[in-house]
Amino acid sequence: MPALSAAHRAALEAVVQACPDDGLAQLEAAVGGLPGDKAGELAILIQAEIRDRARRDQAFAPLIPLFRPRADQAAALTFPRPVLARLWREAKVGDEPYLSLLDGTGPSHGDWTLVADRLCARAAAVLRDRPGDVWADPSPPARVSNLSPAAAPAPTPAELAGCFDLAPLARTATPRLPAWLDRPDDEQAAGLRLLIQDCLAVSPEGGRRMVDILFAHVADAERMLRVVTRTNRLADKEAMLSHSDMGVFVERLLASVTTRVARIAAARPGPDEAAMAEVVQEVAWCAGVLGEIDLCLQLRPDSPWGRAARMARIQVAGQMSGLMKSASAAVHAALPMKRQRLSGRMTRLSPWLDAPATGEAVEA
Repeated sequence: MPALSAAHRAALEAVVQACPDDGLAQLEAAVGGLPGDKAGELAILIQAEIRDRARRDQAFAPLIPLFRPRADQAAALTFPRPVLARLWREAKVGDEPYLSLLDGTGPSHGDWTLVADRLCARAAAVLRDRPGDVWADPSPPARVSNLSPAAAPAPTPAELAGCFDLAPLARTATPRLPAWLDRPDDEQAAGLRLLIQDCLAVSPEGGRRMVDILFAHVADAERMLRVVTRTNRLADKEAMLSHSDMGVFVERLLASVTTRVARIAAARPGPDEAAMAEVVQEVAWCAGVLGEIDLCLQLRPDSPWGRAARMARIQVAGQMSGLMKSASAAVHAALPMKRQRLSGRMTRLSPWLDAPATGEAVEA
């Protein structure tokens, strides 16, 4: 006889399914040390959920980063995390006998890729035919970004379905991403352009969606400009890129720079070291993006992109100059000088070694 009743099992399954990945590992460790048949059945439920999530992450691997916000907070296409779990439960219905092929898979293709691509196709069909089953509110969310509608596509079921349509192509593209982010040779650059053409054959927005998928796999946002400007032989020209779907990524980065510049301008010197360290990180991020734009793009000074980049440089440089001047004044206040007599009427400024070593000036 099972130790758990049907009602208890259903309740525990719901709790285990709602548990985040990190919490699930902790729960497994905690339950493993408990005695009794009920604890044993709960441990089996947890292990089954862990195995199921590993299969989900393997099947949906190219799109998994789209369900996490970017660590650098750069504008990007992201989808609600709860949708992933519900979509997996719907997509795997009927294919349970083949899920074991996803266990212990490696980077090479094989039978498991056929199963994974089939599951992605089923997920796209669910999003188009029954979005209400996996998406709490399938209506497009209100826009709160200062980006244009083209630059900030709404995270909708249709948009996610379009991304799942590209999952087989993305599965072969992500291993080649490090080469495209570095210095690709002619063959590798041609492979990137062919990939974009294949995506455009799937959907008119396929090229932009593929770059969105690849962008989710890149930690350093500015490095994605190297991929964007290589999707076409003329993509490094602003006139060409600004009128293509790929221009949205430059707009996103410039919008993120503008947001960070506003935070940098609002920063004031203070005793909070963490706050000032964050300002330094903001400046470094903006400098990295603006520097990469200079390397990858030929911006016209009078264009909207050129003006935005120029104003960002001016504002960051002005704020940094002010902060450094205030730092110099603070040092002089904490380490005062006093005039000492040399001989006769000759004097000079020298450090006041008897100055107090405590006080507001020293803390500042």
